[in-house]
Amino acid sequence: MMNSSKRGVRGVVLGAAILAVGGMAGQAGAAVFTTAGTPVSMTLLNGTASSIDIGGLTFYNFAVTTRTGDMPSDAGVTVTPELLTIGSTPTVGFRLGGGFLDSGFSAGASDYVLSYEVKTDDGSATISDAHIQGNPAVFGSGLATVTDTWLPDITNSHIKISDFSPGVLVGSDSIDFANPFSHLTAQKDILLFAADTSSGATLSVVDQTYSLLGGGTGTPEPASLGILALGAMSLVARRRR
Repeated sequence: MMNSSKRGVRGVVLGAAILAVGGMAGQAGAAVFTTAGTPVSMTLLNGTASSIDIGGLTFYNFAVTTRTGDMPSDAGVTVTPELLTIGSTPTVGFRLGGGFLDSGFSAGASDYVLSYEVKTDDGSATISDAHIQGNPAVFGSGLATVTDTWLPDITNSHIKISDFSPGVLVGSDSIDFANPFSHLTAQKDILLFAADTSSGATLSVVDQTYSLLGGGTGTPEPASLGILALGAMSLVARRRR
């Protein structure tokens, strides 16, 4: 029979393991992904209560509202939390990755529209700007564009990256918000068009990040939580001596 002290140790270890697995927290059926650099399948985010919480921002209510032509299924798309420095500015967001494609054999263009919401974790913090960068590419003739909007919060403003053939590649864009926000509803539209069967339009990654003004340092990642927990246990042990 297991004595009470062993049961207690087992409970502590089991609880720590549950917190650490996959960089997730939260209630059953509503995972919160917190680890920078770890891809999350769109199957776990699209139309679910799951979210990404990193660097003081929470991204949630992910929904793929349009998917036409050669665009990938949820299983072929990942969302990777990231902390990205652009120039000298630290930004927070995610990388959308997948085999986004228009082969030229499908009728018309291929379109993929993702909506989501983003909010600050600290009520005193605000979102001051937005950044986008990626690798749209056209082989032969056609176009590849990624356009971000924030309706209904922001009207008549957007950021876009694109490649046109013939034309000029624009691989990054950004916007400063005149009035910083604590919450935004965002739409990302990936539109690819190959003009003929000998052409192709592709995109494999697009980074979407925001800058914060004020507030704290955001939610600690799992490794930091583990260090804090060990420190607390050490303090309790000292006091018992």
